[in-house]
Amino acid sequence: MEYLHRFLSGLPICGLAAGVIGLFFAIHFRNRTARLVALALLMVSSALVWPVCYYFGWHDVEMVWNQEANRWIEEEIRPREEFASLFFVVAALSALALVTEWRGPRAAAVPLTVAALFSSHCCRGYRKLRGIH
Repeated sequence: MEYLHRFLSGLPICGLAAGVIGLFFAIHFRNRTARLVALALLMVSSALVWPVCYYFGWHDVEMVWNQEANRWIEEEIRPREEFASLFFVVAALSALALVTEWRGPRAAAVPLTVAALFSSHCCRGYRKLRGIH
C-alpha cells in the first residue's frame, strides 16, 4: 500500500504542471481541442489529491504506533491536507470550464478556462510558499 501512495503522491503535482503548460499554450494558440485536453488533465490530476491525502497512508500508519510513523504523518500527510482544498477548487473549476467549453457558449468558456489556469497557478504558488514538496 505504501508503494501505491509513493506512486500517487507525485501525480497531482506533475499533472498540474503539465495541465498548466498545456492550457497556457492552448489559450495562446486558440485551439479548442487542446483546451479540452488540458482542462481534462487539470481536472483528473487535481482530483487525484483525494486518495493521496485522505485515503492512502493513514490506514497503514495508524496500525503502527512508533515514533517513525508519527514523524512521517507530521511531515507527509498533514501539510498536504492544508492545501488539498485548493486542488479541489482547481478540479471544480476545470470541470465547469470543461463542460462549458464542450457544451456552452464560447463567450463563457474562455473566462472559465482562464480562471482554472489562474487557480492552478495559485495552487502551485501556495505549495512553494509553504515549502511543501
